[in-house]
Amino acid sequence: MLKFLPRFQTRLDSIHVVPGDARNQLVEEIIDSKLIKYGVLAIYREDLTMGDKCRDLGISFHTLGFAKKNLLYQFFALLIFVLKNRPRSLFLHSFYPSLLGLGLVYICPFTKIISVRHHNAVHLLSKNRKGIFLDRLIARSSFRTIAVSNAVKETMIEQGCREDKIMVIYNGIRIGKFKLEEKRSHVVTSRLNLIAVGRLDWQKNYETMLQVALELRNRGISFSLSILGTGNESYSASLFEKTKLLGVTDCVKWEGWQPNIEYWFTKSDIFLHTAVDEACPLVLIEALLAGVPVIASDAGGSAEVIAGFAPSCGVNDITSYVDQIVFTWENISEAKLKAQKQIPLVEKKFSSLRMRRDYETWTLSLLN
Repeated sequence: MLKFLPRFQTRLDSIHVVPGDARNQLVEEIIDSKLIKYGVLAIYREDLTMGDKCRDLGISFHTLGFAKKNLLYQFFALLIFVLKNRPRSLFLHSFYPSLLGLGLVYICPFTKIISVRHHNAVHLLSKNRKGIFLDRLIARSSFRTIAVSNAVKETMIEQGCREDKIMVIYNGIRIGKFKLEEKRSHVVTSRLNLIAVGRLDWQKNYETMLQVALELRNRGISFSLSILGTGNESYSASLFEKTKLLGVTDCVKWEGWQPNIEYWFTKSDIFLHTAVDEACPLVLIEALLAGVPVIASDAGGSAEVIAGFAPSCGVNDITSYVDQIVFTWENISEAKLKAQKQIPLVEKKFSSLRMRRDYETWTLSLLN
């Protein structure tokens, strides 16, 4: 097995390990650096789009080549890879890669093992005892940890991680992708257009969103709610059935996955987000950068993202959501103008350049 695993041509400062089953725009932005010699390793079979992006940047990209989950084999494959390449630091993005890296802390002292935590309290909320135990183990064992929000940092401290091991670096998005203020219509229509975006998952709390839709109808508000995203078939089916049972099928549309979220932002009046927990949600950052008025829950990192930019509501406080929507709709011209004026502040806080520089600064401080 040893001879078949990839070897980078030179010893790298940092290798970012990703699951590899989807493009990772965060990692792609982080590695676009002139200061640090980066590499990227995918656990699963190569995602050609990400591999192509790395090659465009002159970044070495390899995969362990797995087609499905196999914890034991994947741990040994990662171990052998690290022994062959001896990177100065290894950034393990998300829960599963961080789990694979647990043993490396003790076996590979020449490499600094850093977990990057992109989730917050999902295991706590779902009462997943195994997940909670492993979260604690990863937090305590990793050389250092990057938390994508202060909410994540606080959760990690509660789970036994030392505060001095944690660095908070917010997620960042390439500025320009959502510069839509020139394209957005300033015409106020007679019907409120709401939009929601996210995978169809219990964590996104679409049950509360549907109750909000019902209450808007009961208050006589003319509206449409477009929900973009896909998810587990059985859970999705339950949401579709609940939409029928509540009698809101004419105003709630499940649009599935959509490739051009920018277009949907341009035709929307308010972005609605009701998640029960978030770490540092990119979709909220995208909505703010698009200049769309946002109303979101105060769960986890959501409150940090929208702080100073948009109102927040209690996770299941249907009345609060509806009141905020109605108030924003009654003052929609002012709300849109405010949302577009604050785009530069959002850019400053959540730009990919800021995120990249934070990673560079912190990584160099560890390696020097």
